[in-house]
Amino acid sequence: ESLQKDAPIEARRHFPPPGILVGAACSLFFLAANYFLPKDISILIGLAVGIWITGALHEDGLADSADGFGAGWNPEQIRKIMKDSSIGVYGMLSLLFVMFIKFETLHSISVEPISLVWIAGHAVSRLAAIGLLIPLDYLGGSGNKSSSMVQLNLQDWLEAGICGILPVLLLGIQGVQALNTIQILNLGLSHYFKKRIGGVTGDCLGASQQLSENLFYLKLGVQFNS
Repeated sequence: ESLQKDAPIEARRHFPPPGILVGAACSLFFLAANYFLPKDISILIGLAVGIWITGALHEDGLADSADGFGAGWNPEQIRKIMKDSSIGVYGMLSLLFVMFIKFETLHSISVEPISLVWIAGHAVSRLAAIGLLIPLDYLGGSGNKSSSMVQLNLQDWLEAGICGILPVLLLGIQGVQALNTIQILNLGLSHYFKKRIGGVTGDCLGASQQLSENLFYLKLGVQFNS
C-alpha cells in the first residue's frame, strides 16, 4: 500500500506546473540582474535561483543515477549505489558537464526570448520525466514494482500535458522541433532504464529532467543561432 502511494507523490515532485514557476523565477532574477551585471553573471544567478528553489532535487537525481549506472553491474548494485548519499566521480562529472552545457546554451540565446525558453525548458523537461512512468514501472522499496502510471488520474495527465507543452508552443516551430528531440531522448532513456534495472526510480526521473532540459536549450540554441 505504501508503495502505491509513493509513486504518485514521486511523480508530482516532477510535475510541469511547479516547473513553470521555477522557470519564471529564474528568468525574473536573470532579467533583474542583467540590468546591472554582464549576461554571463546574470545567467549564473538565474541558474542558482532554480537550484535553490528546488533544493537541487533533479540535480541530485542526476548525480545519483550517474553513479549508479556508471559503477553498478547489476540492477541490485545500481539501485544500492543510487541510494548512497555520497557522490562519486560519475556523479560529480555529470553535474559539471550538465551545468556547463546549460550555462553555455542559455548564454548563446539572445536576451529577448530567454525568459520563455527558461520557462518552457523547466516545464517540458518535467513532463518528459513523468512521461517515463507510462511505459515503465516505478521501482520502490526493496525491489517491488508498481505501475505508477495508473496512480495518476486523467486530470493529472491533462494538467501535466497542458502545462508542459503550452510554453513550448509559444516558441513556435523552434519549440516544436526541440520537443521532438526530447521525445527521441525519452525513447532512449526508457529503453536504457528498462534494460538496466527494469523500470525507473525517483533518481531516474530527476536525471531525465536534467537531460531533457539541457537538450531543449541546446536544440533551441542551435536553431536561434543558425
